Amino acid sequence: MYAVIVAANIKQIIEHYQDVNVGEYNIRLITAYLLIPLILLSWIPDLKYLAPVSMVANIFMGTGLGITFYYLVWDLPPLSSVPLVATIESFPQFFSITIFAMEAIGVVMPLENSMKTPQHFVGICGVLNKGMSGVTLVYIFLGFLGYAKYQDETLGSITLNLPTEEM
Repeated sequence: MYAVIVAANIKQIIEHYQDVNVGEYNIRLITAYLLIPLILLSWIPDLKYLAPVSMVANIFMGTGLGITFYYLVWDLPPLSSVPLVATIESFPQFFSITIFAMEAIGVVMPLENSMKTPQHFVGICGVLNKGMSGVTLVYIFLGFLGYAKYQDETLGSITLNLPTEEM
């Protein structure tokens, strides 16, 4: 699913800068191209070899979040004009997106096995709860600002709503 989100963003960039309509078929092709490096990364047997890749990814993620937050708060409509609750028909979509966003916890579970003190991984003040609390707060804040800014026009990924006329 992450590959599809990234492919949709790449498709938007290509369409904007090349003035061509990539079309629905080519988003599948972009996704297939993205799967090649993802499969190669999944073949790395030891997590310590992924640390540099993870560091670079975290830098890009932080930069992307900063840019996204900047555009979300710029010209934010008054909160009094934003409906506080969406229609009941949009609740299943909300729950599916939320579950998808939180399912990545399965990716970090192997970390517990490689820790010197695995008992620090779980618990009220464990590494897992601290990390997931931070991620959850960022998701809540991003979701709130995205809904306040774009409301019913919000696309599948908030980055697809960002303006394309600027670099």
